[in-house]
Amino acid sequence: MRSVAIIVGIDEYTWAPLTSAVTDALRFEKALIKLKLILPEEVTKFTSPVTPKARPATAANILNTLFSVYDSADEIGRFFFFFSGHGLLAFSDAVRSRTTTALIPTDVENIKRDGRLLIDVKDLLDRMELVGPQEQFYFIDSCRDLNYDSMPDVGPVGWGETNKLGAARSQSTLYAVSPMGQARGTKGGLGVMTSHLLQGLDGNGLGLEYDPFNDQYVVTAASIYGHVFDQVEASVENEPLWKRKYQLPQFLTRGPSPRPLRVIDPPPKVSFAIHIQPDIAGAQTEIKLSLNRVPLSNDYCYPPRQNHEAITLIPQPYIVTAKSSAGQPTPERAVIDLRKVKSATIEVVTPAHAPPLLPAAKGLLSPSIAFSQLSPRSLNEPGAADMLHDDRPPPHDDHDDHDDIAHADSGPHDDHDDNHDDHVGHDDMAHTEPAAAISIVRAEAYEPQVVIELESLGSPHQKWEAAHRLEQRVLPGAYHIQFRLGPDVFNEKDIIVEAGEEVRITPTASLPLILREALNIENEIPTTVVVSETIGTMQAGLLDTILPMIGVKPFDQYDELFHRFGNLVEKLVPEDFALRPVSLVIAVDGNSWNVPANEVVNGIRARTISGDGEIGSFRPLALSRGTLDPIRREDAIGLGFERIGLAVTTAPSANFTLEIESKSFGRIRLACISIVSRVTVVTITLSPDGAIDVSQSLLRIPGRPYPAELVPMVPLGKMIRQIQMGQKLYRSGELVTRGVTGYDDISREMLNLLHAKWTDPILSCMAYFGWSQLAASDSEKKAEADWLLRDTARNLNLYFGEVPDSKVIYGLANPSIQAEIFNGLIRSRVMPVLAEGARILARYAINSDLREAPIVRLAREIAPEQTWSLTIDDEFNPN
Repeated sequence: MRSVAIIVGIDEYTWAPLTSAVTDALRFEKALIKLKLILPEEVTKFTSPVTPKARPATAANILNTLFSVYDSADEIGRFFFFFSGHGLLAFSDAVRSRTTTALIPTDVENIKRDGRLLIDVKDLLDRMELVGPQEQFYFIDSCRDLNYDSMPDVGPVGWGETNKLGAARSQSTLYAVSPMGQARGTKGGLGVMTSHLLQGLDGNGLGLEYDPFNDQYVVTAASIYGHVFDQVEASVENEPLWKRKYQLPQFLTRGPSPRPLRVIDPPPKVSFAIHIQPDIAGAQTEIKLSLNRVPLSNDYCYPPRQNHEAITLIPQPYIVTAKSSAGQPTPERAVIDLRKVKSATIEVVTPAHAPPLLPAAKGLLSPSIAFSQLSPRSLNEPGAADMLHDDRPPPHDDHDDHDDIAHADSGPHDDHDDNHDDHVGHDDMAHTEPAAAISIVRAEAYEPQVVIELESLGSPHQKWEAAHRLEQRVLPGAYHIQFRLGPDVFNEKDIIVEAGEEVRITPTASLPLILREALNIENEIPTTVVVSETIGTMQAGLLDTILPMIGVKPFDQYDELFHRFGNLVEKLVPEDFALRPVSLVIAVDGNSWNVPANEVVNGIRARTISGDGEIGSFRPLALSRGTLDPIRREDAIGLGFERIGLAVTTAPSANFTLEIESKSFGRIRLACISIVSRVTVVTITLSPDGAIDVSQSLLRIPGRPYPAELVPMVPLGKMIRQIQMGQKLYRSGELVTRGVTGYDDISREMLNLLHAKWTDPILSCMAYFGWSQLAASDSEKKAEADWLLRDTARNLNLYFGEVPDSKVIYGLANPSIQAEIFNGLIRSRVMPVLAEGARILARYAINSDLREAPIVRLAREIAPEQTWSLTIDDEFNPN
């Protein structure tokens, strides 16, 4: 079948001209033709200004040509779409709750007025998912940031349904930047992404990949992404961490894996050397290299090679293993990619000189790993050979791979030389993998809600996922494994799996720097931690659980929770706060602040604001460091608690705004709620990379009965734990699917929370929105979800009817009185605490010709994907 390409390059914008986009388009066209990926007559080109054989890059021209591809059924085998020009991240609904990448044709003269001319990339991909070309490749070199001053209303491309639906198409989409990022270019030259894209397409750097099953060198969509990511990451390494994450490219895939774009000749060999430090340990250290899961011959081992001696090898990733009688080699196992580096250093550390544990990058800790050889019986179990040529696509379409570059496990080309020169011979590799080469990876987390993800770092690129436990047969090679609770990865590591080996992986506890200091953990990281006897053993989300415990601890007159740190805070009486106390806990993590972390805490200012204006100011105070029994060293309070600030005040009203300001991070505004006989606990964790993690809960006052409620007696510590886990799962869209995983205690307790049968209504509101999405997306579960929606809405209205989010939900569940409820909320200018509730009210206001209502403006200021009705002004700098 034929190939087709649509190439767009736009410099000619009346409001913001560019200089490199047309050059990008022409160079990309030239590369496709030169590399014989397409014939010249198969290219349709749109440029502004118009170049030879191109047409103006207007919305109508581009969309009409795209429609012909959409309507082509199975006539096109491979489709390339390239766009270089202006783009933005736009909202795809009136209330601005969902975002999409929009491309800007040349005839867009006013963003607000000409939204109908924008091209919605997500809508385009959705429509092409089951129609048109079998293999689709999209390359988008444009910005994807938000312009709040001129936000357009982006609509669908407007194509009708086709009767030419077929099997799922392969879609590979490479964006120059991640959402919220700004693409960069060289004036008069090329865009940064396009320049690296052309290099990767030509087989340079990480664009070169070895296909071990077909014994050939190839260029694939994944290898091009790997090269682009690697080059862009190096170019922004000096930028602030929060800015770097927006500048990195993003790669999304759907459907079956595409064929290689190119098959190319074997690359020339490169010189490579291993340096063993110190030199005196060289003679006592043994180093072996493996390529394509097969050990290289002794000619490439150290010894007989001498320390620092260079060898020549094909530029591909190699697995290096080291053993030494002089001490512990570091690293002991590693992947060394000769497409990127030309040498490697292995340091041999004697036990007497072992360095102390250093904080891991990004606050992540290495899991504990055990390796053992599998028995021959287990290697030959039925189904073992099925893993050898598994062409199934990886799960989870639209997976964001920009944090996990797909490096290729690879093998040598047939280049055998009987003289055994410095190369890898054809006889040194295996074209097929025997069943005995199968290995097994077993991983287990403590909490059943933790998701384990395993990804191969070489060909064939595969991914697996499981909750709580994962057991997967794999081919020998390099893999990346990570453990996450909700969206937060708390443990990850690259591992090397050898033939016939069983790898058992258990994550260590999620202990960011702030907790390691607070709990006096300096060296060995435990797999689980007990901080509070009433909660018990924890592994994931520890800081998220400890902070609200600190927030409610001042009112814990009988030391119901957090016994270990009973003297941490001053005891307070809730009646002194009109039985409506607000407890703010702010934690400052990491060491990359421009001032010491405790000074960041002391520099924070906070105040409460109600509809009547500012009510009062208060300042988070450094926690007192209580004295404990000096004999019990494990109970000593570490310096990490100086990174945590606590302040308590009285809620000015049932609904109010909390405003926090600092020179270090700007200004945060958060909508809050208060209920009589509850403690409104707000926790905020700040990181130097700009990340802000927020939680809000309405907790019972410790030690007091609540006989009028559905569940009068609740173990407070256990409930706090469930609330925090549930809020994390809500952020990742997994609350109603991962939160209740079985018949274990955690699932039963979580179910009570989700039905509003426990004290905190916020998580119950989250559950309602989660079940709403489930009912809309899964027809088989719609009947069950509808029942849960009615039950939760009823309980919320009965026990927590004064909460604005409860009112929004009750209005959704009862259409006959919805207008009355929603109009009352809009008139009272009440802000729901959850962003979803605020957006629902704003959508209703827009549809009711109430566009000037404050809720509309407030909802539009909430960042995309934000859980809370929260706004951040990071440019704000208080005096």
